[in-house]
Amino acid sequence: MALEQLIEIVEGVGAGCYGTELLQEYLRKFVLDEIPIEEYCQWSMSEYTWQPVHRSERAELLVLCWQGNQRTAPHAHCGSWGMVTPYRGSLVNHLFEKTSGGRLKKLCQQTHRPGDVFLLKAEDIHQVTLAEDHQQEGGRISIHCYFPPLRVCADGGLEDGTELSCPCEMLHDSWSEKWLVRSG
Repeated sequence: MALEQLIEIVEGVGAGCYGTELLQEYLRKFVLDEIPIEEYCQWSMSEYTWQPVHRSERAELLVLCWQGNQRTAPHAHCGSWGMVTPYRGSLVNHLFEKTSGGRLKKLCQQTHRPGDVFLLKAEDIHQVTLAEDHQQEGGRISIHCYFPPLRVCADGGLEDGTELSCPCEMLHDSWSEKWLVRSG
């Protein structure tokens, strides 16, 4: 399997031609076969980074790079649903709900290892942290697919004043260029 095949499946899911089960299978195989993605890997000491692999009107494929104790803030994806798989190292996905008082209440958390694939529903509020992989050396990598692509949006805030927004703002001149992304 090559990266081009994964992109074809991501596009097919975005177009409604393929089901999510096929994408899960391809993501799992992509990771377990250790298909090289190093050209998309860049790390920062201050925050996790994203690198676009593919983006269309229907779908987006990203590589995220993590190190140290980097994590996302709790966030929503503004109507996009997605699938995520750790490529190197393990991730913990924490799910939240808004309470009637406007605060976030943690519902659960689940650790995902390379080859695991987890679904993010469009309405999910979640946070990603790094699992304590004592044997893991170097930075961690995860692969993210979103349908439709993530976009700038305002989810408003919580009643206690806590900001809750999309995880990024994307600024680009054309979809064929690499995006400048500010992580949240």
